[in-house]
Amino acid sequence: MHIPSYLHHSRHGIWYFRYALPTALFPQRPERQIYLSLGTRHPRLALQISRRLVACAESILIHPNTRNMDFHSIRQLLQAHFKQERDQYKQRIAS
Repeated sequence: MHIPSYLHHSRHGIWYFRYALPTALFPQRPERQIYLSLGTRHPRLALQISRRLVACAESILIHPNTRNMDFHSIRQLLQAHFKQERDQYKQRIAS
């Protein structure tokens, strides 16, 4: 199974999602990455959740209203959205 660059496996076995904000938006920011625990030890589930999160991030960043937002606002928006999407996806799988 191919592991994308936005998935990281911790030494404890938990998968993490790493999303790097585009350099075109914020070229001066060194901390452009957002980390989120996916809360799973299963690589296939982590891959499914992370693909969903990448698609959501791209749809948010394409929206014209986000172009006018500052770095911290976009980062908070994405973090909140990632957590919400992760939780919804895991609930859908559990049911």
